[in-house]
Amino acid sequence: MNLLVTGGVADERRRVALAFHHESPQRLGPFVSVCCGREEARLAAGLESWASDNEASSADPLRAAQGGTLFLDEVGCLSSDTQRLLLIFVRHLAGAADDDGPPVRLAAGHEEDLDAAAAEGAFSPPLLDYLDKIHVELGSVRGAA
Repeated sequence: MNLLVTGGVADERRRVALAFHHESPQRLGPFVSVCCGREEARLAAGLESWASDNEASSADPLRAAQGGTLFLDEVGCLSSDTQRLLLIFVRHLAGAADDDGPPVRLAAGHEEDLDAAAAEGAFSPPLLDYLDKIHVELGSVRGAA
C-alpha cells in the first residue's frame, strides 16, 4: 500500500514515511528520500531510465530503493511530464506486487492537500488515486502562534 502524507513540514512528513517503512515488509531494505521540489531532474532521469530499461546511474533513486521504500516529498511540485512517468511506474508497481508486496514501497508527501490541485488540473487525478491509499494528514504550521 502506498502512503500519502500531507501538511506539516518536510521533516515531519519524512519521519512519518520512515515509520511507515520501519513497519513494512521492506523494513530491512533501504529508505530513499527525494525532495521533488529540488530533485525533480534526478527522479525524472530515474523514471526515464526505468521506462526505457537503460543502465541506471548510481544516483537513480528508483534503483537505490529496490527492496525498500522510496519517499517522494513535495510530490505536488512535479511537472506534468514527470507525473506521467511516475504514474506509469506506480501502475507497474501495483501489478508487480507479490506476497511480500511490491519491489519498492512508495510514500509521498506534500505540504498542501493535493485534492484541490487535482481538481484544478495541476496534479494528475489518477496518480493521486494511486498514491493516496493510506493518508496521514499532519497539522498545518500556518497560523500557529
